Amino acid sequence: IEITYESFNQIRNKGGSPTLKMLYNLQLNYHVPVESILFERSYQINLPLLKQHLATLHETLDQIDDTLSD
Repeated sequence: IEITYESFNQIRNKGGSPTLKMLYNLQLNYHVPVESILFERSYQINLPLLKQHLATLHETLDQIDDTLSD
C-alpha cells in the first residue's frame, strides 16, 4: 500500500477520511500513530485500568488452566 505525500497531508489537514488500509500503512510503514490522525490530541492510555484488566485476564486464564488440568 502506498500513500502519497499529498494524500497524507489531506488526511492530516482533515480534508478527507482515511481508509483502514491507509491507517494501517501509516502505522506499519511510517510509524505514524493512528490516534494522532484520528484525534485532535493523542489518546492517553489509562495505565491503572489496563493493569486491572490484565490482572483479571490473568486470573481467568489461571482458572481455565486449573479446570483443564483436573
